[in-house]
Amino acid sequence: MYDIIRLYKIKRVEEIIMALDNSVKVPLPEHGIAYKKVAGKTYVYYVTATYRNEKGQPTCDRSSIGRLDEESGMLIPNRNYYEIYLKKPAPISKGIYDFGVNYTFEAIAEKLGIVRLLKKYFPESSREILTVAQYMLSEGNVMYYLDDYTQTHKSALNECMGSSKSSKLFSSLRQEDMLLFFREWMKHKRPKEYVV
Repeated sequence: MYDIIRLYKIKRVEEIIMALDNSVKVPLPEHGIAYKKVAGKTYVYYVTATYRNEKGQPTCDRSSIGRLDEESGMLIPNRNYYEIYLKKPAPISKGIYDFGVNYTFEAIAEKLGIVRLLKKYFPESSREILTVAQYMLSEGNVMYYLDDYTQTHKSALNECMGSSKSSKLFSSLRQEDMLLFFREWMKHKRPKEYVV
């Protein structure tokens, strides 16, 4: 019995060592990671979901994938890294897009008159607004993964749109144009409907 416990302890130690072996380094993943500094060491996390909490603040769910090697800038992976990245499905090839969300979204936006109103009040940025609206409806309101989304999904913009481009879009919208848009949009509602 003692030998079994001893072997189990040795096996656990080997797993821990293997889980964070300083001699093994891999390139940092390009997207979907976050960092956290603890006791002078930077740990790297794979972000599994982003959303806004009850207070409306951006937050995320994440899983540790290793520690950053400050000298080389590479990742010292742990077991989660191998489980996440080796079992992860291959990304959709460039040029092949998911059309389903866009087809439905554009049909509804057209039927409701939103496309016409956006073109009227935001002629330069109507396609960007529709792209962001489609993303928010299907993925949530945190713009962090907008770049990844527009690389794999058909949208009104028909090109990649990152979070920095969405920030520029939001800051370029004029209050007067928004009020004119909403005033005209209110005319489309039925007597017992609410516009949010």
